[in-house]
Amino acid sequence: MEEEGTIPSSIDLKKEMKVWFGSRYGYGKHHINPVCRSSVAILRSFREEQVGEEFPEVRKLSMRLDSELVKIVCDKIKISIKPGEYEFIPINAKNKKWEEYSNRKICKILIPDRAVAIAFSIPENKEISNKKIVIDINFSNVTETIFDDGSVDFKTITLL
Repeated sequence: MEEEGTIPSSIDLKKEMKVWFGSRYGYGKHHINPVCRSSVAILRSFREEQVGEEFPEVRKLSMRLDSELVKIVCDKIKISIKPGEYEFIPINAKNKKWEEYSNRKICKILIPDRAVAIAFSIPENKEISNKKIVIDINFSNVTETIFDDGSVDFKTITLL
């Protein structure tokens, strides 16, 4: 556990609070991840701005969900509450790029009091070369195979 007066990392806080959270609230255990991240962020912000003896206060309620908790199903967001229990939020897809975005992987979702913000991953457009190299390292030798536009070059080096 952390030293008295220090703010733990969200991972340490999650380890410390997981059993308590699971026994107190009937949600799936993975819901504690965004709770711990938000809590640590609020505490760090409070420590930096520390004005008098006031404690941090949550003024705007919001919920952050990790990608493993949500899935887009037709025109709704399916949120996993606990195994076998789901909530659905209808999607109002007004963004002109919704069709393009909705085919990407969801990173996370932020749900403040009036809207739902979905962050999608950006696909990497890496050009794949026709040349591929495969290397196999064993205790006795190193084998290198190069595939280049249909031709194959094969080389083995024996180790001493």
